[in-house]
Amino acid sequence: MSEKIGQVRRDGNAPGFVQDYFYTIFQFFWLPFAWLSVRAFYLVPKTLSNLWEQNAIGHENAPDALTLNILIERYITEINQKMSKIWPWNVGILVGLVAMVYQVLVIQMGRIQDNDMMYMMYWWDWRISKDIYIARLLMVGLDFALLTMIVIKGGQSIKCIRTFSTKFKLIPQVLHPDKAGGLASVGRLCFSFAFPLLLGAILLLSSFLFHKETEYLFINLLVLLVHVFVAILTFFYPLNTIHSNMKNFKESTLNRISLKINKIISELDETVESRSDTSSHHDNLENLNRYYQTVEKTPVWPFDIKTFSQFIGTVLPITLAILGKMIEFVITKAWSAGG
Repeated sequence: MSEKIGQVRRDGNAPGFVQDYFYTIFQFFWLPFAWLSVRAFYLVPKTLSNLWEQNAIGHENAPDALTLNILIERYITEINQKMSKIWPWNVGILVGLVAMVYQVLVIQMGRIQDNDMMYMMYWWDWRISKDIYIARLLMVGLDFALLTMIVIKGGQSIKCIRTFSTKFKLIPQVLHPDKAGGLASVGRLCFSFAFPLLLGAILLLSSFLFHKETEYLFINLLVLLVHVFVAILTFFYPLNTIHSNMKNFKESTLNRISLKINKIISELDETVESRSDTSSHHDNLENLNRYYQTVEKTPVWPFDIKTFSQFIGTVLPITLAILGKMIEFVITKAWSAGG
C-alpha cells in the first residue's frame, strides 16, 4: 500500500505523474531531436555552395563572374569556420551547469524549507530516491545545454542563409524541374530546422492532452502555441530574403516582357495603317505572350510542393489540436463558473 504524503503518493499514482512519464519519454527523443538539428546546421555551408553552383549557370557570361566566385568561396569558408567553432558547446555546458545548481539550491532546497511545500514529494524528489533525483538532475542539465547550443547554432545558420542570399542574389531558373526555380534545396534545409521543433511540440502536446491536472493547462498550451510559432518562423524567416529576390525577379521580368509587348503592339498599329506585312510582328507577339505566361508561373518561394506539404501537414494538426484544447478549457471554466 502506498504511503500518501500531502497530495502526492510516493509510488507516483498521484495526478501529475503522467507528465513525469512523458518527461522521461521525452529524454529518449530529445537526443535524436538535437542530433537532427545539429546535422541540419552543419549542412548549411554545403547546401549554399551547391545552391550557388547550380544557380551560377545563368551567370557564366557575367563580366565579374570570376570575382564573384572568389567572393563566394571566401564566404563559404567563413561559414565553415564559424560553424566549426566550439564556443556554443561551451556556453551550452555552462548554462546546463547553472540549471542544475538552480534545481538543487532553489527548487529542491526551497521545497524543503517552505512549510507549505515540505510535504509535497514527487518521484524525482531526493527524499524518495537520490539515484532518481541525480538522474533527473543530469537530464535537466543535458536539456538546457543542448537547447542553448541549438539556439546559438540555429541563430548562426539562419543569419548565414539570410546574409548569403542578400550578398549574392540568386536568380531563379524559370523552368527548373524542382518547381522552385532551382532553389528547393534551401527550402528543404529550413524545413530540417523546423521539423525537430515540431516533433517536440507533438510530444509535449500529447503530455498535456493526457494530463489530469488542469491548473496550468491553459498556460502550458499557450506556451506550446508560441513554440509552434517559433517553428513556423524558423522555416519561413531564413527564406524571406530569397523569396524577395525571386519575387523581384519575376516582377521585373514580367514588366520587361510587358514593355516589349506594348512596343510591338504600337509598331503593329503603324504597320497596319501603312498596309505593310505584319506576320513578323504577330510571330514576335505570340512568342512574347508564351514567354510571359511561362514566367508568370514561376514560383516565388524557394521550396517545392513536397516540402511545403510536409510542413503544413505537421503544423496544421498540432495548431488545431492546441486551439481546440484551449477552447475546451475556456468553455469548461465558463460552464463551471456559471454552475
